[in-house]
Amino acid sequence: MTTKSASTRIGIIGAGSFIGDALGRRAEASGHQVDRYTRETFDATDPDATLEPATDIVVFLAQDRNYTTLETPALGVFAVNTVGVLNAAIQARAVGARGLIYTSTGNVYEPSFAPLIESHPLARSDIYSTSKIFAEQILDLVPDDLAVVCPRLFGAYGPNQTIGLFASLTNRIRSGASVTLQSRPGGDPDGGFHASLTHVDDVAAGLLELAEQLGVDELPPVMNLAAPEPVSIEQIARAIGAGIGVEPAIEQADSPRAFDLVADTTLMQSVLDTNFRPLEVGVSQSLA
Repeated sequence: MTTKSASTRIGIIGAGSFIGDALGRRAEASGHQVDRYTRETFDATDPDATLEPATDIVVFLAQDRNYTTLETPALGVFAVNTVGVLNAAIQARAVGARGLIYTSTGNVYEPSFAPLIESHPLARSDIYSTSKIFAEQILDLVPDDLAVVCPRLFGAYGPNQTIGLFASLTNRIRSGASVTLQSRPGGDPDGGFHASLTHVDDVAAGLLELAEQLGVDELPPVMNLAAPEPVSIEQIARAIGAGIGVEPAIEQADSPRAFDLVADTTLMQSVLDTNFRPLEVGVSQSLA
């Protein structure tokens, strides 16, 4: 049985993001006070940026505008995920917050076909994943008066999403383009790439549970946060097709895939009570 705090003042840095918006709405609906910080109201890398007094929990969801491209402005991505995270921790301590949640990513793990447990080796494969690993390591140095947890998120999807696997597949199926499936090396067709696709409202529910527990219960410093049932590209495509009334064009690739992105959720399920919706339900709600 977990212990949850009463009404909490939650500051969301990156409140205008896909996940930040969902978290803000869920937190308010649950009776918490929410302070929303966007790029326009809180520059995470500015040491003069301040949080509201009496903030209890800070949730860091900020992203540089170019985090999905990582071209010339890669310096901004690295700055937000390192300097910005350190600054957020400093500001959180300055206002007496009891905890900080930093949303990391499942992309920090070395590629694997096996479910990724929190102790799995990490890989600095690009600026984005490297900066996320550095952020986790920076937060290891935070004094004990600020409780910290770094949930590693997997495959968030939901309504009005414009980037990511779910949005890309939806656009392909709507346009009549084929969906290509890659098998494991030397393996039979298995539906293609497998991932822990997680509805954004379930991500928000998990983050809110963490916010309610942080500084009240002892939490692990890092934890996968993902739907416990992995799904294949073919399953996702067929669920989307059913939702929009279009039979997806499926074809098998000649070349194999290199890895899957599936979370081991054993630790998460020992900490959180969040119920994760099945793929068909989440896809239907996202397309409605």
